Amino acid sequence: MPRFCTQCGTQNQENAKFCRQCGALLPTQVKPMQPPEAAAPHPQNEASQQAEQAAQLQAAQLQVQRDAQALRDEEARRAEEARRAEAEAEQSRRQAERQAQEAADRQAQAQAQLQRAKQQQAEKEAAAAAAAREAEQTAQRERTQREAERLAATARLEAEIRERAQAARAAPPPRSASPDQSPRSGRGQGAQQPVKGSNAFLIGGIATGVIALLLIGGGGLWWSMQPPQQDKTGASVGASEAAFAASAPAQPTAASASRTAAAAPAPASQAVPTTPTAASAPPAVAPKPEPVVRKPSTATPAPAVPQRQAQPETFAPVAAPARPAAPAPQPTQARASVAEPVPHAAPPKPTGRVEALRAALAACQTKGNFFTQQLCIQETRWKYCGAPLSPDPLWGKIPECPNSSEQNNP
Repeated sequence: MPRFCTQCGTQNQENAKFCRQCGALLPTQVKPMQPPEAAAPHPQNEASQQAEQAAQLQAAQLQVQRDAQALRDEEARRAEEARRAEAEAEQSRRQAERQAQEAADRQAQAQAQLQRAKQQQAEKEAAAAAAAREAEQTAQRERTQREAERLAATARLEAEIRERAQAARAAPPPRSASPDQSPRSGRGQGAQQPVKGSNAFLIGGIATGVIALLLIGGGGLWWSMQPPQQDKTGASVGASEAAFAASAPAQPTAASASRTAAAAPAPASQAVPTTPTAASAPPAVAPKPEPVVRKPSTATPAPAVPQRQAQPETFAPVAAPARPAAPAPQPTQARASVAEPVPHAAPPKPTGRVEALRAALAACQTKGNFFTQQLCIQETRWKYCGAPLSPDPLWGKIPECPNSSEQNNP
């Protein structure tokens, strides 16, 4: 016989002790006691059996009542839990609504504050603009007033000047302009004094301008005359060198030719417009530059100009054929000619070995580390210092090839 749960009403098996749905304890089932089969019922046994059956029936009824009461209690508990859940949900809903209302109120308050701040800012800007306009209007009125006062003062001054001019024109001219005129002569002399002052100022200005022009012209003339003096000094030096070279023609070296060629072109280029004249004596040229430098006014008649023309004549046989033919090879030829008079004799064998040894030792100093440097130094010494039985060993003769007692001090 199936059994039903008093909590959830789920059908369970007959021998189940707990509900398979909610896990509640199932009520015990009272099975009616079947009377044992007997051959003949005894009257006392029959009465006791009836009493037992009545007791069992009463116990079953009590159990059913208890089960029904438990079911009612469970239903009441569930209803109470449902009501409590509904109350909590209602409370949560009301709390959410209250929070939403508070958030809306705060947002509205913030918007109102922002609106008030904007309104206050606009009022401040309007007040500042009004103050700026008022200040500008006040400044404009002050400027207008000052301009009117200035115009009025100018008009008064012009009126006074016109009145004075009319009075001066209406006054009779003075009869004499002598300096010993009496001061009682009236307004005529006073009217003529500004004219005298203006004429004096005009004459003084003209004189000042003329003096300034004369000073500027004299300075420019002196400045324009200074460079020719310097050129003349250089030309005199070049002429003296040319005279010295001409006095010793037995030793025409390429160095003197290059030196004179470097000194000659600058004076010759400036002496082109001059007229060729006879060359003066070399001793008379040296003392001329000093008086010319001290006296710029007497610099034009100096006899140094003919010396500029005399320089190309002195070096014409040397420089004239070489310039038009091959201008570029001249420096090369000059260097070759300069290098030729100083030939270097071939060094002896020990000297060459020493130089090569020193160069190799210097190259060993650029090696990577200390051990590599020492190895390179020893190899170089054995290479250039010679074997111990060689005919010309350098061991002990130079510091780069120390003997056996000095090997510890490389």
